[in-house]
Amino acid sequence: MPDQSPGASAQFRSSPNEGQSTYRVYRFSPGDRIVAAEVLDVITDAEAVETVRAMLGGFVLELWERARFLGRFEPALPAAQR
Repeated sequence: MPDQSPGASAQFRSSPNEGQSTYRVYRFSPGDRIVAAEVLDVITDAEAVETVRAMLGGFVLELWERARFLGRFEPALPAAQR
């Protein structure tokens, strides 16, 4: 996910390739505010989820396909914090 400062606008593509769906991934700040968004053009929900899990890093991410919420993904806590 490109690094964007808070308030920066996301760049959205107008349409996916044939056979693909457009998903949006929102990255949240520690204060639970959206700080970045990215578009994923993939074929299945499973592919979108797999891609989001690979993007996690240290951020909380939400995955949406239009108005359909697919999940909120949080980085794993280090063993010392569990």
